[in-house]
Amino acid sequence: MPYDPMDWYWHVGGDSTRVWSSARMAWFPIGDPKYASWLVAGRRPSRIATVAELLEVLVTLPVPEVTIASASKPALDGTYVIDQGGHRTAAIVAGLSASDFKALDAAIDAYVYAYHAAIYARLAGGTADLPDAKLSVA
Repeated sequence: MPYDPMDWYWHVGGDSTRVWSSARMAWFPIGDPKYASWLVAGRRPSRIATVAELLEVLVTLPVPEVTIASASKPALDGTYVIDQGGHRTAAIVAGLSASDFKALDAAIDAYVYAYHAAIYARLAGGTADLPDAKLSVA
């Protein structure tokens, strides 16, 4: 099976008791049923030396799309796909004023930061919730 970084598992360091899932952005024991099904499909997890190295891989993955709702700026309303760099969207150029662009950009930057912070916390063993992808912009 080809490598799909959006649906992959990693063993980190010498720990063979659990795997990190990029599809679920969390640690799972090797007996996890979804992991077992993934293995049955013919895939094998990657080994990576450290959590820091895994984080470097994860922050390059696409961030989930966001839905914007604005009571005062309806031009911002919509669903936006965040580009690979995580700071811009594919659809923000058309029809937005400079101030609307700045408001949208700030909301998306805050979301991307919170998303990556939650992943880092989870990698460190925490249980941080991923941020809500429904954003409100003033």
